[in-house]
Amino acid sequence: MITVLSVDDEISILEICKLFLERMNDISVETVTSGEEALALLDSRQFDAVISDYDMPVMNGIELLRIVRSRFGDLPFVLFTGKGRESVAIEALNVGADFYLQKGGDPRSQYIELASNIRQAVRRKRAEDAIRHKIVSLTSPDIDTESLTFLDVFSLDDIQATQDAFSNATGVASLITHLDGTPITRPSNFCQLCNDVIRNTEKGQRNCYVSDAVLGRYHPEGPVISPCLSGGLWDAGTSISIGNRHVANWLIGQVLDEEADYDRMLLYADEIGADRQVFEKALTMVPQMSRVQFQSVADALFIIAGQLSLQGLQNVQQAREIARRIKVEEDLRVAYDQIAGTEEELRDQLDEIKHIGDHAHHQELQYRSLIVHMNEGHAIREMITDESGKVTDYRFIDINPAYEQFIGRSREEIIGMTGSMVFGIVPPPLLDLLGEVYESGTPVVRVMEHPTRNGAIRISVFKPYEGVVGTVFSDL
Repeated sequence: MITVLSVDDEISILEICKLFLERMNDISVETVTSGEEALALLDSRQFDAVISDYDMPVMNGIELLRIVRSRFGDLPFVLFTGKGRESVAIEALNVGADFYLQKGGDPRSQYIELASNIRQAVRRKRAEDAIRHKIVSLTSPDIDTESLTFLDVFSLDDIQATQDAFSNATGVASLITHLDGTPITRPSNFCQLCNDVIRNTEKGQRNCYVSDAVLGRYHPEGPVISPCLSGGLWDAGTSISIGNRHVANWLIGQVLDEEADYDRMLLYADEIGADRQVFEKALTMVPQMSRVQFQSVADALFIIAGQLSLQGLQNVQQAREIARRIKVEEDLRVAYDQIAGTEEELRDQLDEIKHIGDHAHHQELQYRSLIVHMNEGHAIREMITDESGKVTDYRFIDINPAYEQFIGRSREEIIGMTGSMVFGIVPPPLLDLLGEVYESGTPVVRVMEHPTRNGAIRISVFKPYEGVVGTVFSDL
């Protein structure tokens, strides 16, 4: 809801303005008849925007605008007046009015335009406030990760695109929520049963939020997989963290396995007050997936969410490093300006700051890659089998820079080579573990001693597609 303060010395105009705007359903209007009353009300209450006439006694609309700008900053302000002089419009925009609209003509189209101007100005103001809040949260060294929110760290558009892509690729529904289960993102691939039937009832939606909060709880050992506490479909969830702070839940599911109990699920329609026939019809359209396949999808989600959590922490650290570097550069610029005092020298320093900012932005884009630039070593291997189908070796087909460092060999040296050739031993390291995942298709996560290194590692092994096994390593 947008709250608007309307100022006009003609009561009939105020009543018409309030009547038309509040018919829009998303705008609430408070009215006063003078600039003095408007300022008193702005001191005591918060409004999203101000509409003001120009020609009023004691204080006209331009004078009111000047005071609003000095006391309330960039509060959206629309000058809505019968004055048709061009000079009034120019002065209003120069003083800082967001829009200038002249009264007259068809009332309906006029107030539709006024409502559009208000919405546009308020949306812009809210977006700018959100950006300022994010900048302060990310760059202030006095704010630790305990006070950061999911939206402080991640771009909602980027996260939405990632969620949609994951859901489309795996065939499961997907949603990211706050810790209490209320949504952050738009649902991806939701089935009709959950979206239009269960969540369309008060009790069903409440149960869904509770289920999402439970499934997405902090659980570093792996994804939480369980029948939904609301409808009984299979769901899974994992947490997204920033440092040690759990900030969001990533939920997937809305599938039926081969053991689904349709009769028991139909009883839930009566429990939540849904139409039983509509519920039953929607239930027949729920996607089906084997328990093993769903486990694989959930394990992949757990790995991606872990990398997303790492990226979030890196975003915070990088933003603060950028802020620190810009602060250092600004201090140097000021000191140099005091010594040199020339315009050319000042321009050089500003250009240098811009260069640093551009370079830092480029670095930030690089961090967005969850595979190529992640800190853990990542390798993709083609599995080699004998005539009987037994795994006998593997061939490296891709590695990331972190794995180059992990193994102490460059990508050019080992791509296309077998494990036996790279490590000089037969069978090569980890062959049994890789073969197990290759044959079963089920991802595993283990902590173990690496045969060629001194010390423990955490290794995630998964089968992205037939004939290939992927690994993610991290030193412990």
